[in-house]
Amino acid sequence: MTGSTPTTGETRGAKKSLSTLWLWSLMLAGMAATFPATWWVLGRFDHSSDWIVDPDYAVPPPQIPRSLAHAIGIVSVLLAIMGFGTLVNLVRTNRWPSHLVGINWPGFAAAAYVGMAAHVITAPGIGANIGAGLVVLATGPVAVILLMISLASWANRNRGR
Repeated sequence: MTGSTPTTGETRGAKKSLSTLWLWSLMLAGMAATFPATWWVLGRFDHSSDWIVDPDYAVPPPQIPRSLAHAIGIVSVLLAIMGFGTLVNLVRTNRWPSHLVGINWPGFAAAAYVGMAAHVITAPGIGANIGAGLVVLATGPVAVILLMISLASWANRNRGR
């Protein structure tokens, strides 16, 4: 007899998919938060630094109040830790498809690399343009390597099943 009331198995399936969706969203939010978290953890340079008399920027950093930068940084670090921890938990409990694992790790690595690159590009100093140029030159190969890792993982998703 089929009615409008879901059976126990259907209810568990709906809760499991909602739980997995929530965890997946948290993992992606953590991945996105890794960029500002890395930039904030490495330290903020701006024109108010007393030790740099006349800073030279390749690209000036965003001019936001320090309190807002700290708030964004702290929230980003917490989200990044929760997102990375969620991915590790999903992998350890086998609740995450194994073919997606190789796609997600490079995502966190790429976000951290972009945060580091933004930190170098917005740093003041005599060699600011040289450092920014080196980061721009290195970004292509790093991006290609991370993309190749993701694509290789995606291409091999059906092997071993």
